[in-house]
Amino acid sequence: MRFALCLWLVAATHASELGQASRACDVSVVQRLIASGVPLSEPDSRFNTPLHEAMAAGKAPCVYLLLKAGANPYPPNRAGETPHLLARRYPDAAVRAELLGLIENPGLFQPASDSLGFAVLRGLEPVVRAILDAGADPNAVDATGRTALHQAALKGRPEIIRVLLDHGADIEAEDRDGSRPLHDAALGGDIASVGVLIAHGADLKAVTANGETALHIAASWGKSGVVRELLEAGANKNARNRRGETARDLALKNGQTDTAAMLR
Repeated sequence: MRFALCLWLVAATHASELGQASRACDVSVVQRLIASGVPLSEPDSRFNTPLHEAMAAGKAPCVYLLLKAGANPYPPNRAGETPHLLARRYPDAAVRAELLGLIENPGLFQPASDSLGFAVLRGLEPVVRAILDAGADPNAVDATGRTALHQAALKGRPEIIRVLLDHGADIEAEDRDGSRPLHDAALGGDIASVGVLIAHGADLKAVTANGETALHIAASWGKSGVVRELLEAGANKNARNRRGETARDLALKNGQTDTAAMLR
């Protein structure tokens, strides 16, 4: 009996420590306590769980860590408030968007889910920021060597591109085909995304495994706005791919006559 009581006291102490760490959002402490097996939904005297504490304090990175570890987002405290309700009531709109983005997208936390990739593909910029602030690797790659920055570039998510770059994403990361984020942005055709990458120093001369620059790719697909953006930034319209073709050659080959006219 005494031994069981001691174990309960230790568990309660650790649960209280997790609540305090979640409220302050000490990421390293929260990660350590979660890894140690501390109960995630152990309530305090007010029936507040660590997730209540993180939500009430507007600490999205620690909300992410708790939810990813399996914390229950719906237990009510003594006032009848669930973590979800606290998120909806949070006064700051930007923080509220982060909190709700996390708690209302359960797909982020499926066992096989790449949380960062999920958030990028769905354009959840506040969630991307929270995940990165929680310590996620911005340069993690999938089975084809693609990073979150590749995904954001292809999907045309300029705000997410900025967030990823601010958190250390490699602007020149190459996938298995040698494609870099600028190549993907050119293929996606979003001018703003191309502009953000150029402004952050993306290499206009970089080539894929086929020897194609971003200009080759944009011209081939008739992305005239991107072609103009690349040319204004100094892209070389005379560069040739491994088959000896220029961007204009590819535009003509694919029937993109208006784009080809820009490359004379």
